[in-house]
Amino acid sequence: MVTLASLVATRLGIDHVALQPGETLVAALVDRGLVDEEVLAELVAKETSATVVDLDAAEVDPKALAFVDSARAHALLVIPWSLDETSLHVVFADPLNPAARAAVQQNTDRQVRPLVAPLSSLRRALERVYGAAEATSVLPRTELRAEITRRVQGRMVEGTERLDRREHGSLAQRHEALVTVLVDAGIIHREDYNDVLQRLVDTDS
Repeated sequence: MVTLASLVATRLGIDHVALQPGETLVAALVDRGLVDEEVLAELVAKETSATVVDLDAAEVDPKALAFVDSARAHALLVIPWSLDETSLHVVFADPLNPAARAAVQQNTDRQVRPLVAPLSSLRRALERVYGAAEATSVLPRTELRAEITRRVQGRMVEGTERLDRREHGSLAQRHEALVTVLVDAGIIHREDYNDVLQRLVDTDS
């Protein structure tokens, strides 16, 4: 199956783009100046037989917005544009991303029909119709596991190296260091950790 990574590798000669936690490939390519956003939009649109739309001049159907919540739309860089009896037309920054397609499809029985918009246009539309992005993960469970594994591998190495340099430390200090690494990586929230810990304490008492 063609992905954005394989497409830009074969068509543009761009390989192995290292992503930051929570960063999408399309955002990395555009934000780092590796590909012009208009060129990228035309490239993925041609690959998926989709149409490139100008969201700055388009009116989004409010009824379509109900199918994708704000957090999911911002995280996956998608915006539902319009709908009819059988189809939900959704604008993607990267319609080749199976996680984005699956996340949208799980909320509707209609067929998801992809459209494409340049990243900056899509971001402006997201801000206009949904407001500011929320800091939360909305990836499907299987994708979330993979993302957590990737983040943990990098952050755990970093955290372990910090502990190794100290050589000593109590179990409580090491535990707190691990929790801090996971919180800083955005993998867990401190409040969620405290809630779970309190439930475990209550269960044992």
